Amino acid sequence: MKLSAAEYEIMECVWALGRPVSGMDIMRALGQEKGWKQPTVLTFLSRLVEKGLLETEKRGKLRSYTAAMTREAYKNSASTNFRISASLRIYASGL
Repeated sequence: MKLSAAEYEIMECVWALGRPVSGMDIMRALGQEKGWKQPTVLTFLSRLVEKGLLETEKRGKLRSYTAAMTREAYKNSASTNFRISASLRIYASGL
């Protein structure tokens, strides 16, 4: 599973905090530095939920996000996907 640089930065933030986070937590941690507005952060969080890296829970009006995969598990899956992709390119070039 491939993450954009921005998605990976958000995941690093979630992993570093080690607790359920809100969109505002991400805004405080990265928003100003990156120049992101809240809708942008919420879009990234939604994509990470769709990709299975985050789980979300809504309590009243607040939504929290927790890591569904550890940093190590993500890195292992990313390197496995890279090896499979490289093998397929090598195979296809020989056809």
